[in-house]
Amino acid sequence: MNRTKDMEWRFLSAFIAISMICGCGPREDSLEQGRECRSLRHYEDAKTAFQHVLDRQPENMEALVEMAGLCQETQEWSEARNWWARVLELNSDDNDALMGYWQSLWEAADSVEWDSIAGLIVTDLEARIQEATDRLTILSLAVDVYAMINDSAKTADIRNVLVGEYPNSQKAYDILGEDFYEGLYPIWRDDEAKIEYLLEFIREQPKTVWRRTAYEWLLYSLHETGRNDSLIIFCKINANEFRDDPFALTQSARWLLEIKQEVELAWKYAQTAVELERVAVRPDFYPEEQWKLEKAGLFGNSRLMLAKAYREMGELDHAEKGLRAAIDEAPYTVDDDKNSSAHWEMLAEILMKKKRYEEAFDAAVHCLIGGDRRNIWSTLADSVLVEACNNLERDPDERMNLARDWVGYHGPVFTDVTETAGLGERWESRVAWGDVDNDGDDDLLLGGRALLINQGNGTFSDNTEAAEIKGSASGGVFGDYDDDGWLDFYAISSGSEDKADRLWRNRGDGSFEDVTVKAGNVFDDVSSEGAAWGDFNGDGYLDLYVANYEKPGEDLGQGIRDRFYLNQGDGTFQEVADSMGMTPAFGRHLCGRGVNWGDYDNDDDQDIFVSNYRLQENLLWENMEGKRAANAALRKGIAGVEHDGWWGHTIGSEWGDYDNDGDLDLITANLAHPRYIDFSNKTCLYENQGAPDWTFVNCRSEAGIKYEETHSDPAWGDVDNDGFLDLYITCIYQNMRSFLYRNRGDGTFEDVTYMSGTRAFNGWGCAFSDYDIDGDLDLLVASGSGVKLFRNDSPSKHWLQVKVFGTKSNRVGIGARVEISQGNRRQNREIQGGKGTTSQHSLVAHFGLGDDTTPVKVVVRFSSESVKTVENVTVNQRIEVVE
Repeated sequence: MNRTKDMEWRFLSAFIAISMICGCGPREDSLEQGRECRSLRHYEDAKTAFQHVLDRQPENMEALVEMAGLCQETQEWSEARNWWARVLELNSDDNDALMGYWQSLWEAADSVEWDSIAGLIVTDLEARIQEATDRLTILSLAVDVYAMINDSAKTADIRNVLVGEYPNSQKAYDILGEDFYEGLYPIWRDDEAKIEYLLEFIREQPKTVWRRTAYEWLLYSLHETGRNDSLIIFCKINANEFRDDPFALTQSARWLLEIKQEVELAWKYAQTAVELERVAVRPDFYPEEQWKLEKAGLFGNSRLMLAKAYREMGELDHAEKGLRAAIDEAPYTVDDDKNSSAHWEMLAEILMKKKRYEEAFDAAVHCLIGGDRRNIWSTLADSVLVEACNNLERDPDERMNLARDWVGYHGPVFTDVTETAGLGERWESRVAWGDVDNDGDDDLLLGGRALLINQGNGTFSDNTEAAEIKGSASGGVFGDYDDDGWLDFYAISSGSEDKADRLWRNRGDGSFEDVTVKAGNVFDDVSSEGAAWGDFNGDGYLDLYVANYEKPGEDLGQGIRDRFYLNQGDGTFQEVADSMGMTPAFGRHLCGRGVNWGDYDNDDDQDIFVSNYRLQENLLWENMEGKRAANAALRKGIAGVEHDGWWGHTIGSEWGDYDNDGDLDLITANLAHPRYIDFSNKTCLYENQGAPDWTFVNCRSEAGIKYEETHSDPAWGDVDNDGFLDLYITCIYQNMRSFLYRNRGDGTFEDVTYMSGTRAFNGWGCAFSDYDIDGDLDLLVASGSGVKLFRNDSPSKHWLQVKVFGTKSNRVGIGARVEISQGNRRQNREIQGGKGTTSQHSLVAHFGLGDDTTPVKVVVRFSSESVKTVENVTVNQRIEVVE
């Protein structure tokens, strides 16, 4: 081997070794190796890989582009400019490279240089516009360039030129969509103003496909304002202009049927829409995932309107036949936001008219099981149940039990006891369970500002005033920060000064003391959304992570630095986020929503997962022996799914071993609007792949967890005591329904929300506790429609509960791993100091055991790494394990 080859081999061997250390496995293709390292933000290794390609092939365009993009990503603007210049030397017409070059010039300049740099860029740009053979492409580039240099007037001019010349292009579609909604959002709740705005938009934009959307909202606002004559006129205009568009025809049919005018015309529109739906294809510029959602919705909506028209014309047989076909042929999957509930409800009404009451009852039950996004059809279906029961001489008040018997339901059952428990008229957003008076049962903290004491008889009494708790908090979590055996709590807030976050110390006499300042100024004057306790360094004292949201103002997504308060063991805390390495990539602070501690890699220390909103990535602060933290979210696969720099709107998340394989899995609840679905993350269910890599795979779809637009806060809990964690997920926004998914034990879940009696609306925080100590988990949901307490009245199964007490570890056992085994069956729970988006389960670990009465082995791994084992524990009891 000659000297040159030997050096090259040594270099490649060294690179492979470095790659293996950084987590980018060795590959023959250095280009692909570099891309993988770049995706994981191992930038130096990525540079080495790309440079290795360029040393051999100096004009390798792919490697040059990757190197330029990498330097741009890391904000090494001068270096990025040089790489983009090399790309342009090879292809001067590469507009992406040109934009990269100009952006690097602009970002590297200071404010004094901006005018001159802008002049250079504009001169070059305008010359290219004059010479361009592909005018659309250069105009699209110009829109982005003028926006970059903050020339708003020129940006507006060039946007108008592009839209005027190329109204049906992808860029025009994007521009007009942005303009359309920017004008609509400020007047969203003012239908009179919306009508004026929409008419003006339709007049000014005679060619764009956004006209159809404008007509859609116009028809809605005309109906809301009672302008039926105008509504009829514009229904016809809409249908005539878009005579080959099944979406537009369905909308026109909908509103004519809503006001029961021109029914035969509505039938014609609907019939045509059904025929066109079968052959409808996605326009070239239309977002693919959004099209899938809307196309599935069109299937149902067009057929629903046709059936409704038949019903209005008295042709009930045709209506029934069409509805049954729509139900049988429905294309919906777990990735759609629609289902057949509307068809079931209308079918139920038609069957009632035909006096086929048992069939009507059945159809109404099917509607209620599925539920619907805005609780419109479900409410109507419940009324049908009442009417059907009356006609069948059955007690309407027993319709839920009748429905369970009808479908042979044997799953978990809950009773809404909100009023009898004394929780009526409570309107809070977050909930926390904890035994603040040490009497053995869990009390309640609502919204971080209202303390309700469990009376032991199924009721709660408000002790807020007596406890001397004050302030404007929005949530709180319990933790014994001073290790005196009494639960304290931290309350988050979006206020400042005396309305900021607060640390409340439990005096042990029923009252609390505000020790925020005394404990080391454990607050900031910004909007805090997430908080949770855990022992990061294993010293026996609880530390606190607080996720902050965003800066107020017009620019959304401007995050605020999170806080990490390290307990000093003397009643005070020190804020150490930066010194511990808890700073996001490039120092870009994110919009935090939730904090969830959990030992995901079974190394006996707690790591911290942070949920972030505003289409931003999530964080996983991997615990480095209690001394530092490193963000491992990308490397482990739980940062979210990246689409052109966008991630997800993650709200609440929670760790839980749902498959009983001995490691913690993760659910991240994402709000994902259908209009932005192509670059938004849906909710992710991450299955932990275990040792040695501890990476995660998203298996939400395969598990049967349905996509829903406004998933907000998840909660794991074994509600049917079968030994597998079930899942509850709230959904924010008026009339948006929550979900209870029963774990089947095979990696899949079944929606049992309606049959279990746990449906709530406009929900936010939620948490489980066996507040009445009867051996099953009860559920509390905070929502915009009022707090809901659901008492678990499920069929009896065996169970075990473990209350942990630390001596070297923190007194209340937060961070302890509780593992139980019965023969070959194993389960584990981790005692949490907060979950979701600042809510909290009971600190008592609950295990369902099904029909197994075999004595149980209990192993508790405390946060101090000590282990306590208890053998031959009999079932159906609560035990205490002291470190």
